[in-house]
Amino acid sequence: MAAEYEEGERVLCFQGPVIYEAKVLAVEFRREPGSGGQYYYQVHYLGWNKNWDEWVSRQRVLKYTPENLRKQALTKEEAKRAEMAARASGAGDSTGGRTNKRRRTEGGINDDGYSNLLQFELPMSLRRVLVNDWRYVTSRKKSYPLPRKHTMDRVLEEFLEAEEERADTSDAAGVAVDVMRGVCDGLMSYFNVACGRILLYRQERTQYGELVRKNPTVNKATVYGAEHLLRLLVKLSDLIAPLQMEPDTLTSTRLTVRALVRYLAQNAATLFSPDVLDGVTAAGTAAARRLAE
Repeated sequence: MAAEYEEGERVLCFQGPVIYEAKVLAVEFRREPGSGGQYYYQVHYLGWNKNWDEWVSRQRVLKYTPENLRKQALTKEEAKRAEMAARASGAGDSTGGRTNKRRRTEGGINDDGYSNLLQFELPMSLRRVLVNDWRYVTSRKKSYPLPRKHTMDRVLEEFLEAEEERADTSDAAGVAVDVMRGVCDGLMSYFNVACGRILLYRQERTQYGELVRKNPTVNKATVYGAEHLLRLLVKLSDLIAPLQMEPDTLTSTRLTVRALVRYLAQNAATLFSPDVLDGVTAAGTAAARRLAE
């Protein structure tokens, strides 16, 4: 089986929900259990820093053709409409006068290699969940039963309900709940686009393929759960960076994500599979409560 693309070829490549021009730097065939294997391509996004270079599967790469260039333009238009919809939902007046200087200057999580555009700190308990999640899928070669007991849409709805309860307290996130709802709707839209492209380990792709074959229009946020939501949040800064959001929209997104991360940490024992909770101590969960203090 020959590779579809060759070194040096100009291509189009999905980065999150948007298609960008790229160049193939290297080609590698990887054997995979059950499928025989497939080619992977190391790509460089044209005009981007080389730190963005990455290995991608063939599903994310497109030939550089007029038809695919039109498809690229559509993805950029859709991303822009998503940003405008977030602003229309109220994101333009996101802080409600509650944001203070300390919140705006909280550090990101650069020490762990994550982008800090959204400037949120991932508690050690959730970092442990990410590591355990990776081991569960890649080392133990397991997949989570679907649909999850706590699906992503349910987790986000319960998160918003919790924020409503504390909206008038000193522990509030600093952004109106209706604005947070718009951000959460955006998260689910991002998840539906990005899930099959960048949020799955290859050991999960057979299960994903069966899912979409049975229902090609399935809303993935009603099937996958907190484990995959956490993967999305870690990659979210990179996904939204090309959108060049308006400052107010970025602020509302940042505050919502911080509050959501805190909620996931505080409720980890309930929301995540027991298989990924090893080492996630009560002390680690309690430390998450101090994020907003």
